[in-house]
Amino acid sequence: MRLRQLAHPLATAIAFLVLTAALTTTVWGAPKYEVLHAFGASKDGAGLYSGLALDRQGNVYGTTSGGGPYGYGTVFQLTPQ
Repeated sequence: MRLRQLAHPLATAIAFLVLTAALTTTVWGAPKYEVLHAFGASKDGAGLYSGLALDRQGNVYGTTSGGGPYGYGTVFQLTPQ
């Protein structure tokens, strides 16, 4: 009976420590993003039109739904530095 009384608080403490460690790792290990360019309603493009494409060199390509010289959208490329 004495062992059972000790096991419950011990199991609760271990579960709490495991959960705390898992949540802390998730928050600290979260990726950090930086906005490189905000497409607005100008000639540089307005709104992402479709998914992004990635090539072997790490370049990212995409299209916008508006902007450009005629307002039909733009194609852009991001290159890794």
